[in-house]
Amino acid sequence: MTSRPVPSVTSVLDRAVRFPGERLVDLARTVEDIAGDPLFAILLARLRYARTTLLEVAARSSWHSNGFAKIVLDADEDPRGRKLRLHVWPETVSAAPRGETDPHGHRWNFASTVLVGTGLDVVEWEVVPDDGELFGGYAYDPLSGEPLVGGIEMCLREGTPVLRPRGDVYLCGTDIVHTVEPRGRDVTASLVVQGRVTRQAAWVYRKEPAAPYRTPRRLTPDEVIDLVGLVVDAL
Repeated sequence: MTSRPVPSVTSVLDRAVRFPGERLVDLARTVEDIAGDPLFAILLARLRYARTTLLEVAARSSWHSNGFAKIVLDADEDPRGRKLRLHVWPETVSAAPRGETDPHGHRWNFASTVLVGTGLDVVEWEVVPDDGELFGGYAYDPLSGEPLVGGIEMCLREGTPVLRPRGDVYLCGTDIVHTVEPRGRDVTASLVVQGRVTRQAAWVYRKEPAAPYRTPRRLTPDEVIDLVGLVVDAL
């Protein structure tokens, strides 16, 4: 019997990086389309058997400094182009914060939806002249020799946390400064459609002086298999 070919994540999800429009509503429509496609879970489950695709995915994926695995499932040929990413926070028994401590912006617009877990608590921050918390403001440019530059004193006001539950779509433009925290201790995963890079740098705000920048550690193929497996099991 001839085995059926394993569908390629990149080929089947090609529409994640090649679609008309660059507005937030276009990104939202695309992430909803991908997350709601019955083939999506099947493709994730079969990724372990598609060796070539698995190696490609692992080569562009890493552990983010904010505590989650950033798995890039698909990417435009243009380094500044769109990406389809799976963010995974593994289960933990620790009481320590699992999310982001530094308010920050992005160099691109994106739309995301929670696939697994209770949801993500999102806090949006406002830069204000006074009556807020003092932070050091750093320009983050990953393509420069010194990705975090600045240390300018800035005043930020914290907004009210908003739970983005499973299935909800969150839209984030380059003008938004936010932090994100998974709700609970269980596995949490979100699907992200990242738009094209439109800014050279984004702002990161820290209470403590910026530590020397460390290149994120790449994920191994086995780690990708394990992390994707956590998501598939919880879908």
